[in-house]
Amino acid sequence: MLLTLVKIRLKALFSVIFAQRIGSKPNSKARKIGIAVLAVYIVSMLLFSMGTMMHTMAGPLSEAGLGWLYFSIAALLAAVFSIMGTIFTIQKELFDASDNELLLSMPIPPSFILASRLVIIVVLEFMYTAIIMIPAGVVYAIYGGGLTVQGVHALVFATLLLLLLMLSIGTLFSWLASLIISKLPAKNLLTTLFMFVFIGLYMWMYSNLTKYISRLIMEGESIAAAIRKAVPPIYSYGMSIATGGLSGLAHLGLFALWCLVPFAVTYFILTRNFIKLATSSKNVARAVYRKREMKVSSGFAALVRKELIRFFTLPIYFINCAIGVILMLILSGYIAFQPERILVMVATIPDGEKLLAPGLCLALGYCALMSNIAAPSLSLEGKNLWILKAHPIPPKEIYRAKIACNLIVCLPCVVVSGAVLAFVLPLSAIEKVLVIVLPSVITFFTAVFGMAMNIVFPRFDWVNETMVVKQSASVMVAVLGGMAIGAVPAILFIPAHSVMPVELYLILCTAAFAVATAAIYAWITTSGVKRFENM
Repeated sequence: MLLTLVKIRLKALFSVIFAQRIGSKPNSKARKIGIAVLAVYIVSMLLFSMGTMMHTMAGPLSEAGLGWLYFSIAALLAAVFSIMGTIFTIQKELFDASDNELLLSMPIPPSFILASRLVIIVVLEFMYTAIIMIPAGVVYAIYGGGLTVQGVHALVFATLLLLLLMLSIGTLFSWLASLIISKLPAKNLLTTLFMFVFIGLYMWMYSNLTKYISRLIMEGESIAAAIRKAVPPIYSYGMSIATGGLSGLAHLGLFALWCLVPFAVTYFILTRNFIKLATSSKNVARAVYRKREMKVSSGFAALVRKELIRFFTLPIYFINCAIGVILMLILSGYIAFQPERILVMVATIPDGEKLLAPGLCLALGYCALMSNIAAPSLSLEGKNLWILKAHPIPPKEIYRAKIACNLIVCLPCVVVSGAVLAFVLPLSAIEKVLVIVLPSVITFFTAVFGMAMNIVFPRFDWVNETMVVKQSASVMVAVLGGMAIGAVPAILFIPAHSVMPVELYLILCTAAFAVATAAIYAWITTSGVKRFENM
């Protein structure tokens, strides 16, 4: 029975990638091959990037006699990334699962339900950890001090034990996050903010890894002493791999205690309280209703409000479709406070002053193309699409509301970012206007193009919103296709800038995107309406 539960949860875990639509034809051989090739490519790139990073540490630390520190740093990185990557999965699986009552109503021991959930979390942790530890082991074996047979066995066994320690720590953090979120209003908004905090920490850590690795190589002895005193489990992990003989076995046994004892305590607490956790009602703080004057709004305004509420209260939707806007604001804010760095970089490029305005337009345009909120908006109606169709609302108004949501979120950020860049950087008057206008037109194009792709590739048979926001064809075609379209003017600029002024080329690009936007919008309001009636 436990094996069956694990199989079901593994199938659900990977359904985001391999799920098949209800009533659709089986996945073709070509599609399976394409998915496999894409998966191999992504994993290979991740392994290569991590291997490149670990290569900078392997030789110097090995020569300094600090091979254990190399593996300790690798384990610490793996633990941090794994906990950050699974904390919300743990929160969902253990403290906020939607199928608890259903499973408990069946003749299934609660311990089996809990164990199946923990297995899935460990599988996820293994995926995160393997991305770092496999390159770490291979790189050290080739470029470091080498690994003995005992060291290889210790690396495998200690890494498996590390998964249990990460599970215990992640469970504690998830419980604290769940406790905080459940006691405050706007639960979904707070979850989104927590996600952004973790994503921000992840990006900050990854962007500063090179600097910290350089410092690690220069100050290896002092950092080693600090880790030995402050994080003894990580010290034992490194020593168990890099040290042979009885000393290595002793450290492996000590590390096993560091991992098994917290896991045993965590598992004991969870088993004793699982039914209470699964069946207890979540007391969420709610806003107190106060009597006030009710305002009447149009149907279009109500639809726009509905779209905005969905966007800002659905964390997976907000995180995936607002990343471009966030990057845009970060970029403009960085340049606003340190414009001299951009100017120094531009000065090192031949004809850099002529490339400044096109480069800014390209950066803002790509950020806008990444923020395609309209692409999954129709599919997110799911089984409730009939409610919209049952109301006397023209399909054209429904489409316009979804496009308007995209524009309301993205357009102000584009205009503000463009205005900031135009103010702080030395551009001509026409270039200042174009840095605002061209990305704004691209934002309109992004909204209508995403809406059109969702009309062409709708998906209403999803199990959870993640399948729509991350996997659906409309999102992939809208984002990747939009970025490919955005690359065309950038490529054509290479031969064009030598035969025409930069300002004229940017004006032509603005006109081209405006015409494309108008054409797609015309299709949405004609053929798109007919398609809606047949959905």
